[in-house]
Amino acid sequence: MAKKIFALCSMMLVCGAALFAQEEENSGKKPGILSAGLGGSFSADFSSYSLTSAGKDALGDENLTQIGGGFFAFFDIKYVEYDIGMSFLKDTEAGMSMTGLEMQLLGKYPFAAGGRLTMLPLIGVDFKMILAQNPAIDGESSVEMLSNVWFKWGWGADIALTERIYLRPRVLYGIGTNSKSQKEQIDHANRTAELIEKIINHGFDIGFAAGYRF
Repeated sequence: MAKKIFALCSMMLVCGAALFAQEEENSGKKPGILSAGLGGSFSADFSSYSLTSAGKDALGDENLTQIGGGFFAFFDIKYVEYDIGMSFLKDTEAGMSMTGLEMQLLGKYPFAAGGRLTMLPLIGVDFKMILAQNPAIDGESSVEMLSNVWFKWGWGADIALTERIYLRPRVLYGIGTNSKSQKEQIDHANRTAELIEKIINHGFDIGFAAGYRF
């Protein structure tokens, strides 16, 4: 994880230097509504099991917590933001880690909050494609078994450093659909008796990025 963080910081420093160089080159031009950038994120995902009374006796505490982070590139056109990036999650209690590809589409309504600050209410959808799990699921594809869709909302902000370069922090909360693995777990647990009523996936992520307006 330390190597990944170091690589991300190095990449952001290099890109930051390139952005400032580009800023000097375009200093006489008016920026448009298109922008792009790079960022990193911290996330925590929770799978909360709603159990019947029989399920509580048979299964005990089945709740899972996965904590990690990642990096992403984003492309922005005023009211819409598209992100693509990698995520790395770990469940220390279960001894499980996952690597995923995330593709996220967010709608936003920017409004000036004074000075260099623009606020961004956000809402959208995030497709989490799990590329690998350790330990692996025997005979099963991680993409097919563990991938799911998340519906997210939250707040972000653009903090202008220059006319073209800005910082973008954000906080999102989301609700995720059940993966194929979770659906099969519910079916298996309820085959002989009603043990699991439902599994609720929810969580949040905190992102911080630097962007450039073209």
